[in-house]
Amino acid sequence: MEPTYHYSVSLRIWHPTINPAKITERLQLRPTHWWMVGEPRKARDGKPLGGAHKQSFWFRRFAEKRRDSSRANALEAYLESTLVKLKIHKSFFRRVAKAGGRVELFVGLFAESGNFGFELPATLLADYGRVGVDLSFDVYR
Repeated sequence: MEPTYHYSVSLRIWHPTINPAKITERLQLRPTHWWMVGEPRKARDGKPLGGAHKQSFWFRRFAEKRRDSSRANALEAYLESTLVKLKIHKSFFRRVAKAGGRVELFVGLFAESGNFGFELPATLLADYGRVGVDLSFDVYR
């Protein structure tokens, strides 16, 4: 039996001053979660955590624990199709970085059994770099 895994993918944007509503407007995507610089920090349940946010944050979940059950669902293919959608925002992502912010595609990998592996072609990695999007991976077992 082939080892399998699930993956989750999210777009995350940090910026020193931007109003997250501007990110929503520019990307035409509703965020899963966001906060504005200077706002009081709170837990997801609304309880105060103390202090204020030091930067704005915008987050959109694209895929939630998607199973790699076929070549069409493989992480590599998903990252390629996501890149196509993100390319149109290249100039915006670069402006975010120039202003001291960061744009990241976060990938959570969840092993079901055994080891698993995948290859990300250099061309795909270079394309993400040209668009101004970092790739971040967390692996869970």
